[in-house]
Amino acid sequence: MTTAPSPSGAWSSLRRHSTAAAAALFGVVAVSGVLVFFHVGNALLMGMHEWLGLAFAAAAVLHVVRNGPAFAALVRRPRFLWTSAAVLAVAAGLMVASGSKGANPAVELIHAAERAPLAEVADVLGVPAERLMEALRGQGVAVDDPTASVAGLAAASGHDPRRLMAVAVAAGRPAP
Repeated sequence: MTTAPSPSGAWSSLRRHSTAAAAALFGVVAVSGVLVFFHVGNALLMGMHEWLGLAFAAAAVLHVVRNGPAFAALVRRPRFLWTSAAVLAVAAGLMVASGSKGANPAVELIHAAERAPLAEVADVLGVPAERLMEALRGQGVAVDDPTASVAGLAAASGHDPRRLMAVAVAAGRPAP
């Protein structure tokens, strides 16, 4: 036989903490989302934004579960239904508009560079191919052939191609 949780027990704790967590996470995810949208600090913020977005979703679900009767009353109101329909229509429109543009050209360019021979990547970076290959060897990648590609080397060595491209780009930077 189960008993209802006491007001001072886990149920009350869930209510207090889920609402506070949802509110705090909303603030952080909203601010980081705006910054990511405007490409401010993407490298620093993107992972945090995604993980805390998942935590926000979980906190919101717990908040809705705890406040179920009030939420059930809310979703029966015509204003909620119309607002939800409008938000879904805008979301669908944005998905269709975004999908018609194709892949991100910056990502396509990076993938093309990953497939290009190291000699060509070195040319673009303005460094000798041997310097680029030395930098890759320093990361434990066996490379002797300047016609090899970063993608091929990554597959053969088990390295992440993005990490190897970062090593290549760093090899092209002037020493401080």
